[in-house]
Amino acid sequence: MAPNIPRAPDAGHVCHFSRLPPELRNMVYAYALSEPDGLTFLLNGSKKGQLCIKPASVSLALPDALNKANKSASSDHPKADVPCTANQLQYVSHQLRHETRGLGVRYNDLTFRKPHDFLAFMDMCPTAHKEHLRQLTVEKPRLPKDKMHMPERDAAIAEIKRRVYEICTAYPELTLRMIFPEWRQDDPQAFVIMALTLQKRAREQWSLTQFYIDAINQGSVRIALAKTGVDTPRAPPNMRIMPEDEPFDEALFRKAMQDNDELMQVFSTEGDDVMDRWVKGARQFYEDGV
Repeated sequence: MAPNIPRAPDAGHVCHFSRLPPELRNMVYAYALSEPDGLTFLLNGSKKGQLCIKPASVSLALPDALNKANKSASSDHPKADVPCTANQLQYVSHQLRHETRGLGVRYNDLTFRKPHDFLAFMDMCPTAHKEHLRQLTVEKPRLPKDKMHMPERDAAIAEIKRRVYEICTAYPELTLRMIFPEWRQDDPQAFVIMALTLQKRAREQWSLTQFYIDAINQGSVRIALAKTGVDTPRAPPNMRIMPEDEPFDEALFRKAMQDNDELMQVFSTEGDDVMDRWVKGARQFYEDGV
């Protein structure tokens, strides 16, 4: 059955919505423009960006008249990934376009596929709108290894890091979540070692005793991570490094620990509560990151 989309009023008819007090209109905008899964920012072939509703958020088929803005989307992104441009209210009237400008970033968390998309968005976003940014997520923070030579790659990474740190410092109210590839819960031992490595590198402090209380085990971990350097400058506190496979699955994590014979041997000297400690620590990383 086709969705019941109300048609536009005939010419000359009164739009009663515009007669509502601004406070009530703002309440309607907050409800209409808030997406449960947030918005995603995409760059098209001409480097023009647009905020789009994430596919999981789309609950009805919009008429063709409301989807004209999507036709310019880049061929690099399949149409299934770009169901519709965010803020369809902007196409209703000049008044609604004016009144809803910038509200998408105020009412939603934003997702970016790559660091370059995030940096491009921050370049395009007016300063007044940046003040309302809440939670931003970069899904693929690493550069493809086959795209450039190592010196060029290192220089590109350093420049991205510099700009990201600069933005986080300038806007301390926003939270930037960087998804770290291959940091996954299906291998608890590797997960914890990666977490401690990231803590040491990005924060210059680590929660070693949360996971290891046995002195010999602690010594082994310290030796393994002895060559891990510390980032300079240190990562801003509002930039969080997050596991790749959110959300945390306690049952999966516990079973993976029990199935790992090497890890169970380590646990033999770690006390009866060791699995509970690891679960608690892992869950904390999924909630707060590093």
